[in-house]
Amino acid sequence: MLADTIVALSVPRSLAMIVSVVGILKAGAAYLPIDADLPEDRIKTLLTDSGCRFFLTTQAIAESISDVLAELRCQVVCIDADWPKILAARGELVQSGRPNDLAYLIYTSGSTGQPKRCDD
Repeated sequence: MLADTIVALSVPRSLAMIVSVVGILKAGAAYLPIDADLPEDRIKTLLTDSGCRFFLTTQAIAESISDVLAELRCQVVCIDADWPKILAARGELVQSGRPNDLAYLIYTSGSTGQPKRCDD
């Protein structure tokens, strides 16, 4: 159901980050790591260009980039504030990832400073 769906992930390095990555992969989706310390215009570019359907983050990070998130079409899920909703929905979207499913999406900056997409 979620095969090759991009889920942007911006959470502090923690056990919650590891659990989030495993959950994204278990659902058959791919994760896009987003550093919350990036400039807002770069975050917007990454989220827009990737076509992510979900943005998994914390309430503090979501509030810090609320202007960016207001312009996007992806669903924002805060792992701290939305925990009751997450628990209620657990198991609904779970499928096992397959070997050929996309696992992650990484952007790098070239000499122009614009993010590049690597499909390999």
